[in-house]
Amino acid sequence: GRGVYALDITDPTAFETPITTYPASGALWEFDSDMTPTSGCLARQGNVTDTTIGCRATDLGYTVSQPNIGRLHNGKWAVLVPNGYFPDCGTPDTPSNDTTRCQAIAAQAPKDGAGNPYSALFVMDAQTGDMIAELKTPVIAGVTSFGLATPVMGDYDNDQVDDVAFAGDVEGNLWRFDLQAASATGWTVTLVYKAPVQGAQSITTMPRLFPDPGTNRFLVVFGTGKFLGIGDNSDNTVQAVMGVRDIAGTTFTQTDLSQRYLHETTIPAGAKLPDGSADPNAGA
Repeated sequence: GRGVYALDITDPTAFETPITTYPASGALWEFDSDMTPTSGCLARQGNVTDTTIGCRATDLGYTVSQPNIGRLHNGKWAVLVPNGYFPDCGTPDTPSNDTTRCQAIAAQAPKDGAGNPYSALFVMDAQTGDMIAELKTPVIAGVTSFGLATPVMGDYDNDQVDDVAFAGDVEGNLWRFDLQAASATGWTVTLVYKAPVQGAQSITTMPRLFPDPGTNRFLVVFGTGKFLGIGDNSDNTVQAVMGVRDIAGTTFTQTDLSQRYLHETTIPAGAKLPDGSADPNAGA
């Protein structure tokens, strides 16, 4: 579906009564593509405020991706919701047998005032469900962004407040969402990794963050590939696992990376570990 909701599971018996309104016992809020965005929502595209289109709930596609929860510098706990995917109505595995309805949903795929597609990350108040901000990927030459995947959040200084989020899109680009400002007016979206061929190596899973002693920030590791629709299970396109440094303002391309290979091998019988003990995987 095209929606997310938050539940308060403190009292499991609260769900014995059908939920008809929000907030209700056990149910905090619901956000879906048919709703009107909160009036105070701020739309940011790249590093500028989008006053042309603003926040749009219809930018929320099918929520295959997962939300993530963190504490932000505005003092609120927030739910970060990636905008997900929109259908290709020319394939047999469409979400609706009604072609007209499918095309109507596909037509809602996010585009800015100039017709450029973008991906979006919704920042929701975890307690109320109010839309705090919609963070949109900027227009960049040679980049086509849509279908944002699950974001990962990171805390630079271990103060239990998240400073940044990273997420990939179905075109294979990796995006950085800077959340260090106390107000959404200072939040920005920048491109971390630009796919050499848009759409050839999709990013559909959450990246992973590792401490980078060289920058006191993160190493962002992400894998490519997708299994979302018909034909994906027979696609032999070479996929990869990649890692880039979190350097603000820097965009990496494939030529910046050092190529490595993963090989399958058999550990010889009788092999030992560095400490001299027997390797438990010997012969495997």
